[in-house]
Amino acid sequence: METPVLYFYAPEETTVSVRVRFPRGLMTEWYPAATVSQPDVVPTILDNPKIVGAIDWPAVRIAPDRRPTYPVGSGTSHYYAARNTDSAPLVVNGQDEKFLFYRGVASFPSIVSARLEQDNQVTVSNLGAYPVSSVILFENREGRISYRQLDGGLAGTATVSRPTAPARFEDLRRDLIAMLVGTGLFQREAEAMVETWRESWFEEGTRVFYLVPPKAVDEILPLTVTPAPAAVARAFVGRMEIITPETLVRVHMAINAGDDKALSVFARFLGPITDRLAARTSSISDRSRLRALANSMFAAYVKSVGACK
Repeated sequence: METPVLYFYAPEETTVSVRVRFPRGLMTEWYPAATVSQPDVVPTILDNPKIVGAIDWPAVRIAPDRRPTYPVGSGTSHYYAARNTDSAPLVVNGQDEKFLFYRGVASFPSIVSARLEQDNQVTVSNLGAYPVSSVILFENREGRISYRQLDGGLAGTATVSRPTAPARFEDLRRDLIAMLVGTGLFQREAEAMVETWRESWFEEGTRVFYLVPPKAVDEILPLTVTPAPAAVARAFVGRMEIITPETLVRVHMAINAGDDKALSVFARFLGPITDRLAARTSSISDRSRLRALANSMFAAYVKSVGACK
């Protein structure tokens, strides 16, 4: 679960309490300071379907007339873009911020599946109980982007051809923002969301983006605000990576050439990619080499993003 944020709007200063529950999940990071209630973390904790994590901000002061200086780090951060909205400043435990931030890990089943077929088509299936209003199939091949949006959303199963026509990022950005505004976000909130995730959403690879149905969001992350707000809009973007034959070839060639720079492009997903390659070889030593390489690259990736940059 990558970094939901909560914005608040109020005509005058008011204080609310906020609680987010996470069935089958654990909270891992948050800001401002909060109270987190969840079991102790052990290697198999997410195998237990009965665990519930929870985060509480008992006193969130919504201060529309406040003009605070927000905290910044020593370098740049894509999270700063999330502040570019018209929402009210917040004060929590003496800390100023434009939103409440949290993130976590979980084991609940995905509501969407995607499968690459032999004929270069992608089959996308809705595994959940509610219609998915928007789905986009996106590709970035060495900086050349293309995408295709499913008309009418996804109620059951749909098969779509992989996009081949080159696309402009400005058009993709426009369509994503329109998709988010359609869920109830304000324009500047939608713009801030796309800008926040610009680097990771549109990196090298093939993936499916979809809007998680609001009712599913409420089941995955039940939210309670007291006193209750006049209205709530929750927009969550799901992302599913597709490992294509082109990706397997590029990674295999980079491994054989010892090209760490080429491999770093796929660092976050090098584990499942090398698992696919390992399944194709009967050599135990080759499998061990692939897994060791994936572990090393992933450790370097985690170190590079460990400060929430």
